[in-house]
Amino acid sequence: MQRKPKDEIEKRVQSAAELLHIEELLDRYPAQLSGGQRKPGDVARWLAHQVAEGDVPELVVLAGNHLGRLLVGKCGVLRLPWIGISTRRRVYTLGTGRRARRVKTSALLKGDYRRQWHDLKDEGYRVAFLGEATATTLGQVVLLVIECLADGERQLLVARPTKETVLLERVQLLLARQAQPDNTKLHLMLNLLRQGREAGIRAETATFDRWFYVVWFIQGVLALGFKRVVIKAKANISYLYQGQEMTIEELKGQIKSYRRAPGGEKRVKFASLRVIQPGLGRVRLVFVQEFNRKGLVLTFSVVLAIRIVFC
Repeated sequence: MQRKPKDEIEKRVQSAAELLHIEELLDRYPAQLSGGQRKPGDVARWLAHQVAEGDVPELVVLAGNHLGRLLVGKCGVLRLPWIGISTRRRVYTLGTGRRARRVKTSALLKGDYRRQWHDLKDEGYRVAFLGEATATTLGQVVLLVIECLADGERQLLVARPTKETVLLERVQLLLARQAQPDNTKLHLMLNLLRQGREAGIRAETATFDRWFYVVWFIQGVLALGFKRVVIKAKANISYLYQGQEMTIEELKGQIKSYRRAPGGEKRVKFASLRVIQPGLGRVRLVFVQEFNRKGLVLTFSVVLAIRIVFC
């Protein structure tokens, strides 16, 4: 539907809704739809309708319950290129014969791929090709891990075995779609928070995922009267600390010691630094370490905490 006139898009959407008998759902947002209203069978019929209309998708992205036999098979029948985003619980079989081993997505995401990374600097990511594997309901697939250079977040991608150059093109197309600014969602969130304030809800702290790390959005939340905003920090942003510009990695070296988390939790320790971020002023970066039973660092994350001080 990209670069199509608005009236043509609305006509096609209405036509597809009538085909699937979901006209009454057109005014709803995705989060307002139940699992039954987003069935893979409905998506399969929609894909067939698109192809019949001559509007062939450049790439079909399958995630969650959509990454299964039905839609993968439908893409094969329609000859549509696809790529899947694996859930953390999905299990894959690596190797064959006696060397075969079953591995969860969550374990693959924690792997050390320093010799396998291919930088995609224009997209702000890097990708590692893990090779072929077998997945229940999917059969033979190839696995790829992508990592965001800004914050280290990883995703496991799944596709049919093909040339690396073809897989790389699909990854770049997927990242291009994800990178498209969607300010509508940010404005929608601000409106929801504003409505909550008008309804008498007086929460002092607003917590968001890293996707909401946009300066104007954070400023808008604070303007609504929230005293604090807590959001996951991004590694590619520079902060001013003691008059010097530093990245999060450099700021880690400034930490002298970590403290145990409140409540006596032994496996979590934290430390914080006061820094300055352009556009937001003085903020606090909180460095959090989570340990396993053996005392080794299991996860490391950095959270940005912004607090309004009334003089």
